Amino acid sequence: MARAELKELYLILMDTRFDFIPRGEISLQGIYEIVKLRYPELCDDDYLCSMNCTNRSMRPYGKSPEWNHTIRAVLKKLREHGTVTAGSTRGMWLLGIPTNHTAEAFEHEAIEGRALLKLHKMKERKPQIVRRKKRAVLADKGRLVCEACDFDFAWFYGKLGEGFAECHHRSPLAELDGQAPTRLADLAIVCSNCHRMLHRSRPMMSVEQLRSLVLGRRLERLHGGRSAT
Repeated sequence: MARAELKELYLILMDTRFDFIPRGEISLQGIYEIVKLRYPELCDDDYLCSMNCTNRSMRPYGKSPEWNHTIRAVLKKLREHGTVTAGSTRGMWLLGIPTNHTAEAFEHEAIEGRALLKLHKMKERKPQIVRRKKRAVLADKGRLVCEACDFDFAWFYGKLGEGFAECHHRSPLAELDGQAPTRLADLAIVCSNCHRMLHRSRPMMSVEQLRSLVLGRRLERLHGGRSAT
């Protein structure tokens, strides 16, 4: 796991324990697809296992992206903790189903609904442009600060947060009619919370509109919850 993106992906998946994937049985390929949809900038298909992996027992050696190997490493570690288990057949995994030694922690929970495999049609994203954007901002400003709320992962989390931030497409890819070039100016550096809020708004707010909202809320709190106007 030599590259920063792979380490970042590993830490995120260990922290979330794949909580963004519906609970139940799912194929390994299904996990790959959902993770790549959620974290495209961390899943570089051009960086193959052969460029990093020294475990030649893996087959097919060198032909799969290294981020696939990272996901398998997380699944193996979570299986040791009892968070996930092997599925009913080879290549299947059970997410969120308690094993015997973790059943007590789940005794007040209920497993709801059937396990569903959802297929999504998605617009292609290029992780390379995201990396270039981050490098350009770091070279210009020396840090990655959310353009909406000023949150700085490196300042808040120290070494763990160095180099981490999310990139937001100012013009949603889903709304593009066909292919279109993406320039660095088309991307904005944002924190995870602001990124989610931008995509939650309908119609989607601009980064500048969200920043105005955030600053307004800060002023309200400074005035004891009353509007600054």
